Amino acid sequence: MGTGNAMLDDMITSTEKGLLISRFHNLRLLDPRGALVAGTTAHGTLLVEKGRLTRALPDLRFIQSLVHAFSNVEMVGEEAKLFSGLWESRQMPALKIKDFTFLPGTPGS
Repeated sequence: MGTGNAMLDDMITSTEKGLLISRFHNLRLLDPRGALVAGTTAHGTLLVEKGRLTRALPDLRFIQSLVHAFSNVEMVGEEAKLFSGLWESRQMPALKIKDFTFLPGTPGS
């Protein structure tokens, strides 16, 4: 994935209420045809309120269609970093995604 022109600070300050997720863990492909993945956040999930980081949250579980997530990208970071994916490592920028799906009952959700 190519880089954009947004800085991480821009993504945070433009968020009324959301999460800053620094890492995903234990990703599993549930449906290859629908690009449905499940996993958890890991070590560094922070709550964003009114454009500010307000507190740390416990790890959260999610089930998400990657097609849906990528169709809801609002901002793309200007710098790519190395991340391990489902099949191999990739250079990816930070993404601001609206409507990411976390499981009900997950602590902190």
